[in-house]
Amino acid sequence: MKFVVSLLLVFLICFISIAQDKPYNGVAPSVMSSYILKNATIIVSPQKTIQNGFIHVENGKIKDIGSILLKNIHAVEIDCKGKTIVPAFIELNSSVGMPPVQIGERSRTPQLESKKESYFSWNDAIRPEFSSASQFKSNPSDFAKLQQAGFGFALTHLQDGIVRGTGSLIALGSHPIDNVMLHPDFSAHFSLEKGSSKQAYPSSQMGSIALLRQNLYDAKWYKTNGKKDARNLSLDALVKQLEKPIFFSTREAVEILRGQKIANEFGLTFNFVGSGDEYQYLDELKRNAVSLVIPMWFPSAFQVDDPYVNMEIPLKELKHWELAPSNPYLLAKYNIPFCLSFDKNKSEKEFWTHIRKAMERGLSAQQALAGLTTNPAKVLGLQDEIGTLEEGKIASFSVYSDNPFEKDAELLEVWTLEYPKVLKEGSVDGVEGTYSVLVDNKTYSLDIIKSNNKFEGKITNAIKKEYELATININGSDIILKIKDSIAGVSGAHLLHGKMNTKVGVFEGEGTDITGKWIKWNAVKHKKLDSEKKSKPMKIDSSYQQKIWFPNMAYGRDTLPKSKSYVITNVTAWTNENEGIIKNATVVVENGKISYVGTGDRRPVNAIVINGRGMHLTNGIIDEHSHIAISKGVNEGGQSVTAEVSIGDVVRNNDINIYRQLAGGVTTSQLLHGSANAIGGQSAIIKLKWGAKPDDMLIPNAPKFIKFALGENVKQSNWGEDQTVRFPQTRMGVEQVYIDAFTRAKKYHEDKAKGEYRVDLELETLSEIINKERFITCHSYIQSEINMLMKVAEMFNFNV
Repeated sequence: MKFVVSLLLVFLICFISIAQDKPYNGVAPSVMSSYILKNATIIVSPQKTIQNGFIHVENGKIKDIGSILLKNIHAVEIDCKGKTIVPAFIELNSSVGMPPVQIGERSRTPQLESKKESYFSWNDAIRPEFSSASQFKSNPSDFAKLQQAGFGFALTHLQDGIVRGTGSLIALGSHPIDNVMLHPDFSAHFSLEKGSSKQAYPSSQMGSIALLRQNLYDAKWYKTNGKKDARNLSLDALVKQLEKPIFFSTREAVEILRGQKIANEFGLTFNFVGSGDEYQYLDELKRNAVSLVIPMWFPSAFQVDDPYVNMEIPLKELKHWELAPSNPYLLAKYNIPFCLSFDKNKSEKEFWTHIRKAMERGLSAQQALAGLTTNPAKVLGLQDEIGTLEEGKIASFSVYSDNPFEKDAELLEVWTLEYPKVLKEGSVDGVEGTYSVLVDNKTYSLDIIKSNNKFEGKITNAIKKEYELATININGSDIILKIKDSIAGVSGAHLLHGKMNTKVGVFEGEGTDITGKWIKWNAVKHKKLDSEKKSKPMKIDSSYQQKIWFPNMAYGRDTLPKSKSYVITNVTAWTNENEGIIKNATVVVENGKISYVGTGDRRPVNAIVINGRGMHLTNGIIDEHSHIAISKGVNEGGQSVTAEVSIGDVVRNNDINIYRQLAGGVTTSQLLHGSANAIGGQSAIIKLKWGAKPDDMLIPNAPKFIKFALGENVKQSNWGEDQTVRFPQTRMGVEQVYIDAFTRAKKYHEDKAKGEYRVDLELETLSEIINKERFITCHSYIQSEINMLMKVAEMFNFNV
């Protein structure tokens, strides 16, 4: 952008006060303090747009904005005619400026203890003490990709671990004076990923959930009792962070439901960073009133040229490819608040391609803009500072060649805290087309097209003889044209310079012909190119909006069945009761329960009648020991005692084995922890319901069980020479693990009865065993170890 600066500019340059005194080697830097951008289309907010308006920025803030500038203001005036000003977008899921995460190779020998000092958390995946503000390194080149996509602010944090520490809100770009750190250590960040931690525990998602819950209980206790014991810097930090906006990162939509259960348990509000498949749980998300940050990224189409490769593409992934672009629209339809993130996109072009794809599926321009501006500002509680272009707010915005939500527009400038950065000059519109070019009484047909933001020309003479491409350079209203030709056996080029009037499609000027003689020339447009024609309204493709299956994979249902009444007649019923086998029986099912079994003729109103003649009706098979339908780890083997983990936290509703086992007659399963350790995790008893949500499969008020194990797996036999550091390594040691665990649980139970205790999820579960509230399912090998566990049970008076 070229500024015409008058002598008044001297008075517009001022020194801005700096928050921290700082010595300079020379004079202190200075910047312009007042600008007026006028004659622009200004998108103030998703609900308000000003045509041919102005915006006055001063000292980093918006001083005034409107349609008519009434006052004579001493400011640098910038003409933005034909351009659109958009509020700076707000990115809520970024790691810009953070140190790189060092994953490295894990040692073959398990790391059981933390590498941190004792005054921090005992687990390396718990690091609330990490301060994003103290570790932030400002590097404008790292910000470029986000800025070029229209983002002016980013909430950045270290994306590593389960409790990740703080996030800080920064202003993207650079400013000669102002600090880009707007709100240091502003937010807290959780996930279910252990990240770079090499510690053995947790080794499963249920372990991650238990570890997070335990730390939240520890923080609750520490807030009132922490000063009585040794100081813990991790809990110090976590207590403070629970008062901040909390962001919970997920890898799949079902993890949002798991995270929300934790939020409800502790009375917290989580903002969930999603993965793009939230359309699978719309009712649950709406019911829980969750707030989402979703990636504006969709998977690419699969290559389907090879029929053998096609056979290997899971239908689940094809369904996600089909529905992912509808995700933002469906969330908006269900009034589920969401923010849009640049995450996963490789470039600003890809980002805007995905925005327009979402708009083709029904997302409105206003909803898209809100997801990038006002919604994230509200999540942060900073709607008085950022998100819209209003008086008193931070002067950060983007200047486009046109409205980017209506057509392909070029980003020309980004303004950070009122400081402008010019990315490119605005391109000239109306140039493309077919022209008749008259050069020294000879006519050429010239096609001008735009490719990669540059103009190219192709010349054809009157008899359609094609020449080489014409060279075109355009600068403002000036055009330079080079046309190669051959006259009377002399080859050369016409070198032409002229002025453009794109409104009427005319060029004219002077230049030299092939011989070097000065000539006059002109060009008149007589045909518009297709790319120059008025853009058509965006066509909404609604055909994919309602194709969600339950679950969204092979054999998924179009709709979930509703509970109805059934009458099965003339069937041979195997009752498994005193009545034994009843022939020609009638069985009535109402409200999900068997209400009648006998030989009478009982038929409730509106019941569906099924003739069972020649068929046998039996109870559904109950699988007492199953490992199906469990997400991300059947074993939590990071420690010998993991009673705190629960299969119920990670029930997976889209396991194809549910469908297959239903086909085999199994209707109920106890999902058990594996046998990798002496005391494993709590079990979950489920009804196999194909298409239901995880919690809908859990049987309410079911008896409580836990998995124990004995023998070879527990002492890590045949696990390799590197797996010899976890206690126990012998059957004798297994007994001592049990005695130690229940001794601690007994003491915990006694302290709890006195009201003198700190919640310990492991000991809570073991106390339930002592109190005969939870039962043991034990994996075993030989009689002697079974006898050992029975004697331990007698010692602590519980049942096996």
